[in-house]
Amino acid sequence: MYVNNERDLTVCQREISILKEFSLHTNIVKYIDSSIQRLSPPSQSNIQRKHLTNDDDDDDDDDDEN
Repeated sequence: MYVNNERDLTVCQREISILKEFSLHTNIVKYIDSSIQRLSPPSQSNIQRKHLTNDDDDDDDDDDEN
């Protein structure tokens, strides 16, 4: 995600914070990582990686053994 001002950066950081807080909940997307890098003043970039799963994904490890 690209942000061009402080307000957007704050919103982006808040979203990351919320994802981190609720990442362990089974019905919410799992937070993996994020990165904010300055492109050129005052632009910044935010990259978020999210792991989307459904209930069947927990059983994938068991499938490999069969």
